[in-house]
Amino acid sequence: MDGNNGDGMREALIMALHLQGYSVRSIAREVGLSRSRVHQIITAQTAKARDVSEAEERLSMLDAETDDGLVPPFRFVGLEPPQGGRSAQERFVDGNGKPCNVLGIWRADRDPDCPSVALGYLADCNRQVEAAGYERHNRGDGSWEWRPQSSADRPQHI
Repeated sequence: MDGNNGDGMREALIMALHLQGYSVRSIAREVGLSRSRVHQIITAQTAKARDVSEAEERLSMLDAETDDGLVPPFRFVGLEPPQGGRSAQERFVDGNGKPCNVLGIWRADRDPDCPSVALGYLADCNRQVEAAGYERHNRGDGSWEWRPQSSADRPQHI
């Protein structure tokens, strides 16, 4: 058996026994490792699972289902990577933590009594993206995209 594959199988067994409620001592006896090594494996695997869970939670913020009922203020959470010829898309959460995109913010930015008047939400969101280190780049076809600021364009902190 390959040592690397065997270690993975052993770690999986340790975690399975741990999740079934077995003590570290009984797991160590079962798999032939010291109690401290079993504890190290459980701690490392638990940390990996937590990191994956946190990453999945952050990614779920990118999936805005609907733009209805968004509540200001809006907070920039990142750029969705480019896909299928599209440039990176800005992602935000509203005041209730609900995921939203620029289109939803644009809709919320319209004054209900006078749709041609902006309330300033979109301008604030653009300032947040710029403050996060991105700048607008004209593509030359009348459209633009966000790109990381070059080091020469970044403000110098003294």
